[in-house]
Amino acid sequence: MLLWDSFFERRIRVKSPSHRADESVAVQLPIQQRARSTQRPCGGCTACCHIMAVEELGKPMYARCQHCAPAGCNIYGAHPPTCSQWQCLWAAGVLDDADRPDRCGLMFEQSIIDGVPVISIHEVIPHALEARQRVAKLIEKIKQFGLRTDEIHEWPYGTRGATAFAADRRNYPNAPSGPVQRIRRGDNWYRMIPARALSA
Repeated sequence: MLLWDSFFERRIRVKSPSHRADESVAVQLPIQQRARSTQRPCGGCTACCHIMAVEELGKPMYARCQHCAPAGCNIYGAHPPTCSQWQCLWAAGVLDDADRPDRCGLMFEQSIIDGVPVISIHEVIPHALEARQRVAKLIEKIKQFGLRTDEIHEWPYGTRGATAFAADRRNYPNAPSGPVQRIRRGDNWYRMIPARALSA
């Protein structure tokens, strides 16, 4: 089991006084507390290079990284801490070989948001979330591994959440990000939808 509770205690002590109750704050788990039964090499998978936001590069979510090449990262070894200190649950050994993000169409990660253990599911291939039985089986694997799933957040392909940094408009001119709205799909299951699309 991951030591979530001890991480919560440390997070409370270092919580920023500027944090507002209505802000959504995602916290990266310390590397020694992540699910790391094994560290798989990424192989040809570059899903995270497209999906994840990278502050050091000014890269928003769902924007292909400027350093990503067909063979992988062009600056691997000198890549930013946001990249080097992150891993998806497939790379952590939580999921099976066949569940590699670029093959199954879904990428899973763990984080703590406002003190709540969250499993986020990012679509690598559009509409992959529509295979509900397969998604449920993958979540069950994650639970069996011992990870808490107090909340589950679905990110449909192309959904860009707001970031605490300004995007690099020179390298990512067509990748605006903004607030998202959570749509409840179940007791602890939410789909993230761009707020602008809902209000349009």
